Amino acid sequence: MKCWDSLNYPIHKRDVYIVFYLSFLTIFSSIPYSLLTYTLQNWQFDQQVSITQVALFTFTQIPYFLNPFWGYLIDKFYHILTERFYFLVSISVIMLACLGLSMTQPQQIMFWFWAMVMCFGASWFDAALGAYRTYFSQNNLASMAASLNVSYRVGMILFQAGLVLLSNFVSWQSIYVFLSLLCLVWFFGVIIGHFVVIRVSAIKGNVAFVLKSWLYDDIGFSGLGCLFLFHASYYWMAAILLGYFRMILGIQAVEVAAAMKFFGVGITVIMSFIAGYWLKQYRFKYMGHLFVIQCASFLLMFFLMMGQLPAHMTMVLLIGVENFTHGFFATIAVALVLHCANQQYPATTMAILTCVCLASRLVVASFSGWFFEYSVHGFWFILAVLAILPIIFIYRSPLMYRLHLQG
Repeated sequence: MKCWDSLNYPIHKRDVYIVFYLSFLTIFSSIPYSLLTYTLQNWQFDQQVSITQVALFTFTQIPYFLNPFWGYLIDKFYHILTERFYFLVSISVIMLACLGLSMTQPQQIMFWFWAMVMCFGASWFDAALGAYRTYFSQNNLASMAASLNVSYRVGMILFQAGLVLLSNFVSWQSIYVFLSLLCLVWFFGVIIGHFVVIRVSAIKGNVAFVLKSWLYDDIGFSGLGCLFLFHASYYWMAAILLGYFRMILGIQAVEVAAAMKFFGVGITVIMSFIAGYWLKQYRFKYMGHLFVIQCASFLLMFFLMMGQLPAHMTMVLLIGVENFTHGFFATIAVALVLHCANQQYPATTMAILTCVCLASRLVVASFSGWFFEYSVHGFWFILAVLAILPIIFIYRSPLMYRLHLQG
């Protein structure tokens, strides 16, 4: 097993190696999220499942809330088990879930069960990966945030648009058998490429006291509110876009996949690198201004959806605006979470911040489909509130004020 501190590579080659390996992990870590959202959604829409039911399917992501527990175990027993062990176990669980999904249909209760099993494995993997990233984020924050966001989008092209295109030739059940076999590449990639980072020690002192101090003094509830509302404002829109394109505009799955995952991801990749440059220049100095831009983008999308443009033009414009802002903001958000993690308890604190983001996805995205299907005006009212509230939180947040001064 390779040890990071004992690698004899020059510094720049070590940086390239870690970015490459983390990008590999990130690409494959997009499998669970891709399958639980876009890919399974298309399978459900093919079976004529309603937008409301598809949105409520987000509740299968509840096991992600185990992240803090996994994070604490990783920190507590680091001297016994490294992240490599957690990676391999969680990949095995995800592989099992893929096999289970290959034997079900969207109308069956086991479809939900195997989705939750996949989330269970993914939560364990994400907790370990979050801690692993923090070891290298202090000196390479901008480049790491940009590369991770790009890697995640590449994974989405492969495991979202790629699988939808493949579904025209083979059944969804066959696709999930193929994914379970692909997980073997992920599994052996971790065995071959992983290296251990030596920590000074495992947990010191009273964990409750340290975490309380970190939450109150370093982050603050207004800082948590910023993270929650930023993700809520994004997922509120993202949760219904696929259903809007397919069920309202009547566009075929292959056309949506090509637009969302090739054209859209292309814009996201470009904006991720621009965000990386922004972080190098300004870090988190102008977060309030950035949220104003995000709010304006939601208003623009509102007018596009309420307009009378042709269906395909509406789709392309919506995807363009959504990915233009999200590609930039997602990179900033990744960097912010990495920056805020406590170095003494990286796995635990990263898991807590991840759960805050997940809570917004679960609470907001789950009900967005119902609001959009039965109350379009109510949907846009709540969307406007979610877009504006983060700005208020940012200007009142001690965390953001401190980051502004540091910038």
